[in-house]
Amino acid sequence: MAYLLTERITERTPFLLKISSWFCFLDARAGAFGGKSCGVIRALGGEEGLSSAVLASKNLLSREYGHLYPEFLKLRDQTLASIQEAHHRSVAIFANISDSLGLITSDKYECITTSLQRVAKQLQDIPKTTVLEQNLFLPFSTASSMYHAAEIYSSRAFQPDAPLYTANTHAVAIIQIAESIYRTLSLAYDDTPPNLVKYIQESEAEAGCRLNLSSISAEA
Repeated sequence: MAYLLTERITERTPFLLKISSWFCFLDARAGAFGGKSCGVIRALGGEEGLSSAVLASKNLLSREYGHLYPEFLKLRDQTLASIQEAHHRSVAIFANISDSLGLITSDKYECITTSLQRVAKQLQDIPKTTVLEQNLFLPFSTASSMYHAAEIYSSRAFQPDAPLYTANTHAVAIIQIAESIYRTLSLAYDDTPPNLVKYIQESEAEAGCRLNLSSISAEA
């Protein structure tokens, strides 16, 4: 994917940017486990480039369906784009930390800290009532967990001599988010944790049904 972005493809369409942003999750994980890759994220332009890719592709479905795309989904897409931007920024920060291992400087630490503060502010500014009303609880929870994970990773990477509990508040936050997911989705605590991919598929299937109903109404 990184090769395609840098060598073969001259036009970065919203569809290509959407697919590329999905690959960034795998890219960051590979970097975290010693892959030292993060090539897709670098090809997109790092944190800011990845953020731009998310925002540039947020209206992809709306443009494809045109006037058949329901208004409630347009509003949902706007909120989802804000969540996804924060989520992808955290992913880019995670990759940035992995790339910095062994080459840590005070400037790099300050830069990453500033980026993390920006993500925290973004998540804080998203109305929680809107998140629940638009059935975006799980994507928001996932984005929040990713932010807290990046904070912990930063603490361990840039402050290796600090006590392990230095980032304890972020670890507690992740546990609380997990408990909130089980409570909100009415899951038993011995159930398998909810799968985000399955959740997204079910949400998209529901949206697709509504789109079909809208199409039928429009044709009628």
